[in-house]
Amino acid sequence: MIAMPLGDQALLIDAPNPPFLAAAIEQAALPGVVDLVPAKESLLVVFDLAATSFATL
Repeated sequence: MIAMPLGDQALLIDAPNPPFLAAAIEQAALPGVVDLVPAKESLLVVFDLAATSFATL
């Protein structure tokens, strides 16, 4: 799994099962996570920069 910043308020995670990862992140209720967009082989995580950061996530 590889995570890379995408702009200043999102990160893109290459993962083998993005829907499963999205469900796990949603269940964890991480502060600052605004949206999760699973695709075929990646997951876009949009976050509120005022509440968290790429390094924190």
